[in-house]
Amino acid sequence: AVDGSAEDLTGREEGEVGEMTSAWGSWDGREARGGALPPGCGNYEAELVAVERVLAQHSAGKRVLLLSDCQGAMKAVEGLWRTGELGELSGMRARRCGGLIELIVRHRLRICQPDDTGKRGAVCFLYTPSHRYGAAPNAYADAVAKSHLSEEPEDVPLGVRARQCVYRVAGIGGGAEGGNGQRWRLPADRPLHGVMIEYMTAAETTRLRAAARTSAQ
Repeated sequence: AVDGSAEDLTGREEGEVGEMTSAWGSWDGREARGGALPPGCGNYEAELVAVERVLAQHSAGKRVLLLSDCQGAMKAVEGLWRTGELGELSGMRARRCGGLIELIVRHRLRICQPDDTGKRGAVCFLYTPSHRYGAAPNAYADAVAKSHLSEEPEDVPLGVRARQCVYRVAGIGGGAEGGNGQRWRLPADRPLHGVMIEYMTAAETTRLRAAARTSAQ
């Protein structure tokens, strides 16, 4: 089972928007895995990262059943899988997380290839509504994701490019860039105009807050 979690963990003044923190988690019945994601990511990115991280550890010929409560992420992956087009022909340049979704499909293609004995693998997705019907694996995956929310964020190695270039961007929001000027691939895996809008909005919001605090003093 895979899951993602996003929460506002920063202490904030009344009426002020805090910084969002997100993490992914997985549980296969024996091992729990997870990690925190870069600033600017939400639950959708966390769900997709969980799928990608699970599939990355499986080889050709394996049979994998993924339980997820995020229909949006599952439909995005299945939609690209059914088109049969990757790279520039996939149309993923205009999609949020296009590079990550393409990477998941490439993992799936690799796993579905036959192993040394000729046995073909398979990757199947099963939708399990969140916190309903007693789906214990999803509850475990959700707990794993939440346990990683306060950790240091890690980027995802996007080995494929749905766009001609995937930009590295600094974290969006107050304090998100970090003391070492860290820049991230995952939050930039979307149309460039979306990144620009978020940065302009964040800059203007910061200016208005500073002006409001100055006038109140």
